[in-house]
Amino acid sequence: MILLLSGDEGSRSGEDARQVNSGEERPGLSSIEGPFQVQENNKATGLFEVPTLQIQAESLSAQENGDNALLLGQQEHQDDMSIVDLSMLMWGLAGVGRTEPREIHLVQQRVRQHLVDCGLLVNANNASNAINTMNAEDDTEPEAQKALRDMLSPRFLRHKDSATGQQENTNRNKTSTSATTTKISAHSLSVLFRSFATVTPRDPEFLTELLSATTRALESEDVQFSAQALAALYEVAAQLLANESFLPRRARIKLPSKEVDSAGQLVNEPRGHRDHHELTLLRRRVKKLKSVTGLLTTIQQRSHLLSLFVNALNERSRRMRLDVAFNQDHVVKILTALVEMQPHVQSAARVAIHVKHKVSPVLSGDGKEATTDVIDFACPRTLLHPPSLAMDPRVLYQLLAFIQSEQTVRQLRPDTLPRVTKLFRDLGITDLDAWKRLAVRFQRVGRDLALRQLRSVQRDFRATNRSNARIEGVTAAYDNVRADREMFGP
Repeated sequence: MILLLSGDEGSRSGEDARQVNSGEERPGLSSIEGPFQVQENNKATGLFEVPTLQIQAESLSAQENGDNALLLGQQEHQDDMSIVDLSMLMWGLAGVGRTEPREIHLVQQRVRQHLVDCGLLVNANNASNAINTMNAEDDTEPEAQKALRDMLSPRFLRHKDSATGQQENTNRNKTSTSATTTKISAHSLSVLFRSFATVTPRDPEFLTELLSATTRALESEDVQFSAQALAALYEVAAQLLANESFLPRRARIKLPSKEVDSAGQLVNEPRGHRDHHELTLLRRRVKKLKSVTGLLTTIQQRSHLLSLFVNALNERSRRMRLDVAFNQDHVVKILTALVEMQPHVQSAARVAIHVKHKVSPVLSGDGKEATTDVIDFACPRTLLHPPSLAMDPRVLYQLLAFIQSEQTVRQLRPDTLPRVTKLFRDLGITDLDAWKRLAVRFQRVGRDLALRQLRSVQRDFRATNRSNARIEGVTAAYDNVRADREMFGP
């Protein structure tokens, strides 16, 4: 919830905030310090209170910013914001579709600092030192080094065992994780990840940091993930697989332009040195390939980290059926996420690279022209390794155990039944016991389904070869009743 005032309302916010801060007890998240009322003189009588955070009702002056903005830049507000406050704030911003760059950037800074303090994210300075150590030991490509530096992933840093200090950083991170991971809850982490994946889908660097931190939390025994949090993370995994900015399918790289004359000779080279010109073109071709290799390395590293994330998610789902809060809505969300993952985990396609040499019009009267090399290439489509992670038996067993339970026969809602049967058909699930439970429930709630839903369920049973005479008879009876009602009325 964002409270924005202007004019005289903002002048009183400082006094109200000091009065609230002087109290000994702080109200809860849903409490409001004084009801907000707009009187005839347009004076505000209260402000919205968030635990350990005062969102003051102030307005920016016209000289600083013409539009009202959420004042997160003030130091006293940033220092007081906990990870719970940040998660709820981002959840609200994602709900209303607010994407103010200044607000998002400030929230990202606070979230990154909290993740570093909790031991779930490597500090930028430590990561840079470790990468510099790797650079001194092996001849790694500069583009790949920059990709590692941008990702700041403790997973990738652990793969490189450096004798000069990286193992020490890894041990320190493990100790910090076990000691301080309890500061963040699984609910806050999942809400943050889902909100940022919705609000900032074109920020792959920060999404990679959140992916790395969440993977480490999933692998840690100190953070307990509920069924609700796991369902939200499955949805995030499907979002990242379909995100063209995070894992691009096609990319275009523009190399720096160089001036040439009308004869095609580089301006900086003397006339007649065609051999040197060909050597220069060869060097530029090597630079193009290095640029493509660097981008492909970044995509492969993100894909590898996403595979680790999904694998840890599947491992955490082993006890999901034991969660008392595990319900049919979670089952539908996870099944939907698995269906959305399927198109992105098929067999790999060859990387097609096309280099285009473009010459722009003449820039000046001396005959100089500018050349620009554009590289178009298609990235591999295998984004999860192994691809079976999107149909892992560990999570499918939990879903089937829920469908096969006696509780499902009694509580599965009429609106959920057609969705479950369709998702089972899309995933190719033909478990006999599960379809029997769905058939029994279909006989009981078929009268509450619309005509279109009845025929959809019938097609799902037929497609999976689980239809029988009873299903066909019940569907025909309800179909005739619905047709009579639509024709003659109830």
